[in-house]
Amino acid sequence: MPNWKFATDCTTTRNMDALEEMVDHAVDITWSTFCRFVRTENVKELFPGYNWGSDRSFGLHIKDDYAVSFHKSRFEGYPCVYIDYSHIWYIFQEVHHDSSTQH
Repeated sequence: MPNWKFATDCTTTRNMDALEEMVDHAVDITWSTFCRFVRTENVKELFPGYNWGSDRSFGLHIKDDYAVSFHKSRFEGYPCVYIDYSHIWYIFQEVHHDSSTQH
């Protein structure tokens, strides 16, 4: 099972051309599909305010938030999935163990 990690977001990256290309070529995906690439724990670290338990009577799960969507694309030439959270893009990519950088 892939375990892609948080790579960057649109507020900290300097590669605006790569962001524009990522968004222009993005495909909408479901939360379930997103989870095929990223473990829930990795998302929970970035978004601790959501209800991550099985009791749906308490709080909102990220997949049910109208201001959140999930996408698949490429960033800086590499496959990625990202969360659009009120138009801030949180990008996740595969981590290669043979280098100190992601991609």
